[in-house]
Amino acid sequence: MDDRRIVDLPLNGRNIMSLAQLVPGVLNVKAPESLSDARAGPMMNTNGGRQNMNLFTFDGSFFNNPSRNTGMNYPPPDAIQEFRLLTSNFDAEYGRNSGSQAMVVARAGTNALHGDVWEFLRNDALNARNFFAPTVPTIKENQYGGAVGGPIKKDKAYFFGSYQGLRNRPQGVANETLVPSAAERQGDFTDLLPEIVLHNPTNPNTGVAYTTPTGAPCVAHNIIDPSCITTASQNFLKYVPESSTGSVTSLGESPVNNEMYLGRIDLNLSTKQSVFGHAYVNHNSGSSAFPCCGSNIAGYNSAVTPQETDSFALNDTYTFRPNLVNQVVVAYLRTTSTYTLTRTDVPTNEGINMPQYSPNGTTGVSVNGSFSLQGNGFNLFKNNNYQLRDTLTWIRGRHEIETGGEILWMHFLQRFIGPPGFNFSGQESGDAFSDYLLGAFSQLTISFGLTDNDDVTTAPSLFVQDRFKVTPRFTLTYGVRWEPNLFWYDKHDRIDTIKFGAQSTKVPGSALKLC
Repeated sequence: MDDRRIVDLPLNGRNIMSLAQLVPGVLNVKAPESLSDARAGPMMNTNGGRQNMNLFTFDGSFFNNPSRNTGMNYPPPDAIQEFRLLTSNFDAEYGRNSGSQAMVVARAGTNALHGDVWEFLRNDALNARNFFAPTVPTIKENQYGGAVGGPIKKDKAYFFGSYQGLRNRPQGVANETLVPSAAERQGDFTDLLPEIVLHNPTNPNTGVAYTTPTGAPCVAHNIIDPSCITTASQNFLKYVPESSTGSVTSLGESPVNNEMYLGRIDLNLSTKQSVFGHAYVNHNSGSSAFPCCGSNIAGYNSAVTPQETDSFALNDTYTFRPNLVNQVVVAYLRTTSTYTLTRTDVPTNEGINMPQYSPNGTTGVSVNGSFSLQGNGFNLFKNNNYQLRDTLTWIRGRHEIETGGEILWMHFLQRFIGPPGFNFSGQESGDAFSDYLLGAFSQLTISFGLTDNDDVTTAPSLFVQDRFKVTPRFTLTYGVRWEPNLFWYDKHDRIDTIKFGAQSTKVPGSALKLC
């Protein structure tokens, strides 16, 4: 698909991977407008394959996230010269993934100066109201930019550059939440009678009933003694609004900003050699007022999610003879993303005798059928990938022989840990909020240590193939490809691998020996 059709076809979100929906055998195409996570890029099912089994390349360079094998977002359509998608019957030149091969080439400058500017606007002021809706949903989105290309030196050097910005301010997500009454906050649940009769819980570890300092039951006649209401439960209640109606509505904004920068230089060094290279940066930043896991009260915590893709590639084409051409690609790809909470509060600050396991975040508190205060945890994803690829093409008579190889040095760092989280279900006293006031949780989730993978691998491949034009109407393509699937290794030996019947070489005295 050439640049004319790429620009002319309407693309909601202007991600060119949306064009894959036009290809037979391709389903469930995910082409996000912007990336909130380094692993949240383009995916698709090709001929029944998994969504993350596709190889993406940009000017011949590797353009995948190796952690989940998803693609990265390409520059805007105005900066693309060509888009190709191979779904089956690959030549031996193509490998690595069993799904499709998505190949994108950036536009190049020419001897003439050309450019364009654009803005795509989506705004509720332009929209009609749904007949059954009371208002028009709020939407304010601007996607704008420009591209320009031309000569640096006629017939010798050219430049091309583009920029695209995105400002998306969607309508805040509304969460309506049931909250306890003023009496219930003080431990008075007599309004539940006679349907619900609270009982005094028993400590499951000791078998001893909950009692006041004087030895009286903590719960009697649907009233909790004030001395039994925990300090932690009182502290967390300051984040839960009071309401005379019994419910509150929280609006959570999730603004998104995105910047895409592309620069490309083409050089004709001689009649035999040409070189071009690109530098591409895609920076995304977003935030969420409801950070994860069913959080329904705004203001307790929020998250910021910066993400960046940096791609640098150099292509060198050398013509030894009119029928003998060599191409070399050297590339570097780095993708990063973090999920960071805007507020950190250690459990001891709220009256919980527990260490701060996570370096960032707040304790999670969830009351079934009512409020949920979630603060999730910190996570980091980072990749550094290097590539060297060489392809030699030799045309001899009716044969077009290609041979070459590639080596990828791949890396990904994943680091994540969540803070503790308490759930109150009502199984202890008969009401979830009553359990909450007593500190009688039904489930506690704790992450110990730091989940950390800092993994590297080397991915070599070699191929040779021949396109034999047997007759003007019949071409036979055949070849062979060697591509070993080598192990991933953690830089600090933190991956455990079991080999049946083998003794550990890292810990020779280990008693573990599976037979």
